Amino acid sequence: MGFEELYDIEEEEVEVVRDEDPGLPVFSPKTRMIRLWELFVATASFVCVLLTIFQVSFDTAEPAILGFKYFLDAIYILNIISRFYIGFESQGVVIMDKKQLRNAT
Repeated sequence: MGFEELYDIEEEEVEVVRDEDPGLPVFSPKTRMIRLWELFVATASFVCVLLTIFQVSFDTAEPAILGFKYFLDAIYILNIISRFYIGFESQGVVIMDKKQLRNAT
């Protein structure tokens, strides 16, 4: 006896709405990949703060540190671009519609 029979649950047909815009997909903010990306960006921000404190404290302009900070800037730019393809949560509901993503404030 399965869960459905035990609680008398009937299967419902789910209508899948396809977007006419065949662009990049919209990802849910609750997926593991997005959460790892956000952790990576947060870690990069923390490292950037530490490097800035190091540079100010020791008055250094090492090329390796500057190059690494430019790499971190590229990560921030990728994060800004990725925000256009990640859904958001509004009143407990994850919004994945591209039109609503464009109009979100």
